[in-house]
Amino acid sequence: FYKLSAAETDAWVKASASLHDEWVADMDKRGQPGKQMLQDAKDLLAKYRTK
Repeated sequence: FYKLSAAETDAWVKASASLHDEWVADMDKRGQPGKQMLQDAKDLLAKYRTK
């Protein structure tokens, strides 16, 4: 497995930030808890972030 550096992870998080609202709305429309799913993903990023 390839492990992203902290700088690479930050770059990916910033690059994808503009897509969050759209993705949450799409998941909600599909009957999924989009906001909670996004928060779970952010929590996992924080937990496993390489420092």
